[in-house]
Amino acid sequence: GLDIETSVQTGEPACLTWAEGVVGEDGSPPFAGPSNGVHARDPAAREMFAAWLADPGVTFVGQNVAFDLVTLGRWWGLLREVADAYEAGRVRDTMLRQSLIDIAWPARAHGVYNEEHGRWFPAKFAWHAGRGRLERIDGESEDGGGAGAKAGLDHLAWRLLAVDIVKLKHGDQSVRLRYGEMLDVPWEQWPDDFRSYALGDPRLTLEVYFEQAEIVR
Repeated sequence: GLDIETSVQTGEPACLTWAEGVVGEDGSPPFAGPSNGVHARDPAAREMFAAWLADPGVTFVGQNVAFDLVTLGRWWGLLREVADAYEAGRVRDTMLRQSLIDIAWPARAHGVYNEEHGRWFPAKFAWHAGRGRLERIDGESEDGGGAGAKAGLDHLAWRLLAVDIVKLKHGDQSVRLRYGEMLDVPWEQWPDDFRSYALGDPRLTLEVYFEQAEIVR
């Protein structure tokens, strides 16, 4: 599970954070291990990313992960290696994955009744963990699903895992857009809110990824 935070002013990555999937014992489902992080200006960050790209046993999982991979590839001169990982089928995007799941989801023939036309129309419904009920996923509900629907990590975490991070992402106190302030600050000296926000996404993304697999099964 891979994520970065960047300066909105310059686009420079401020940190690289990741979590590894752990294979469950005795046939139990895999789960996300603890998150780790390193400042993007630390030479170890580029070396580690380059090693992952070179390792055919590493699969990258991310939310809108093309942004993260291309940003790192551009800043660190590794775009060719990033492209090779894509071509080898070693990249998974939870955002695109959910859209494909929702597009493929079966519809109820008598899903919704249209008063104007006086008849039933097909509609798709799936369990919404956060709301504890079935919700439409074909673009009509707030969280939606499929092409064009909201598919941010906050919406997927709420819908699939009942984990609410909306205020963390979009609240007045969110540090999401302030990582330019950390470019010259060593990772070990980052304030707790900057570190905890950066470390939260890769592990949560992996949890979404594993839950998507269970839902499909």
